Amino acid sequence: MNKRSPLEITKEALGIKTEYWAKPIPPREFDWCAYYDGDEEGGPISYGRSEQAAVDDLTDNWPR
Repeated sequence: MNKRSPLEITKEALGIKTEYWAKPIPPREFDWCAYYDGDEEGGPISYGRSEQAAVDDLTDNWPR
């Protein structure tokens, strides 16, 4: 049986997509981004050191 993490369940329920891109700069605060599915072109985008941090920032600052 394949168990899903609470983060995966939350992302699916809220329609959140995440991406990882390690930039060539030392700070790691911008490696993960999170956005609502369909809003990637003009909606809010949050960043974080981890996937969870980016999702938390998105849901805290732009709840749906």
